[in-house]
Amino acid sequence: MRMRFKPYAHDELMAADFHVHEPLIWGGKWHAQYARPEQPFVLELGCGKGGFLSQLACAHPENNYLGIDITDKVLILAKRKIEAAYQAANRPIDNVKIMSTDIERIKGVITAEDEVSRIYINFCNPWSKNGSSHKHRLTYPRQLINYRAFLKDGGEIYFKTDDDDLFRDSLEYFPASGYDIEWMTYDLHENEPEWNIRTEHEGMFTEMGIKIKALIARKKPGDDSVTWIEPKVLKRMAREAAEAESAAKPHRKAKPMSDPCELCLNNLQDEYGSYYCAQGSALDEDEMARYLSCSTAACPFFEPGDEYKIVAKQN
Repeated sequence: MRMRFKPYAHDELMAADFHVHEPLIWGGKWHAQYARPEQPFVLELGCGKGGFLSQLACAHPENNYLGIDITDKVLILAKRKIEAAYQAANRPIDNVKIMSTDIERIKGVITAEDEVSRIYINFCNPWSKNGSSHKHRLTYPRQLINYRAFLKDGGEIYFKTDDDDLFRDSLEYFPASGYDIEWMTYDLHENEPEWNIRTEHEGMFTEMGIKIKALIARKKPGDDSVTWIEPKVLKRMAREAAEAESAAKPHRKAKPMSDPCELCLNNLQDEYGSYYCAQGSALDEDEMARYLSCSTAACPFFEPGDEYKIVAKQN
């Protein structure tokens, strides 16, 4: 869904204390931005209008939350929902922040020193138009591997979607990226867990009869748990393997075109089609052996002949 430009969004966000104005300067120092820096640090990637984040953060003051989306057009709505939720609960906004950044480049914004405990990904763009667009998915292996840089060992990713193809593919993405899928369902509302918070999108899809798919994945320790390989790396590996295989195969050597016997006028053909040397009686035993094996490198009786006669003789 295309969002309208909101000319007031920038100034209103800049005036909010819980909006991060310059996210690129806080890598490695995110915990210090909160009133209680010792608390677990939790992300929502693609927080959208803030329906989920506003309810979650307000209900769990024991955690620090950061909501991320790519544009101010939706963050302004998240900002207002957060303000409304905390005002209703009569609580200060001291454990949640929001910022605008490209999640595909999040690795430079949040670092290993920031140690994230949990990540929520709710109803992200499925990018299902064609195979080449899949790389933009927030659960694509390249992205999941990026999250490993700052998600602590044993940290969890909670993922919800309405899209069947995205969920099916994600069931392969997570294990290949070094995560164990600890829980999953193809119908979240059939036996809805207590922790679930229904968002605006979730309610809309449910009314349309679309089942909500969900999973919880846990990060496995060690880089050796990652088995996924970049497609461009796979192509390079395949090319190098093909080149190595080609180099290892024995190549048939072309027959030398300068055999003295073939180019010599003394190399004659008899009535039966066999060749013999006109100077054969003058060859000693070793010279005759070399002639018969066509390995004569030099011959004292070699006489270069006319090239047309030679070609005619060879044909």
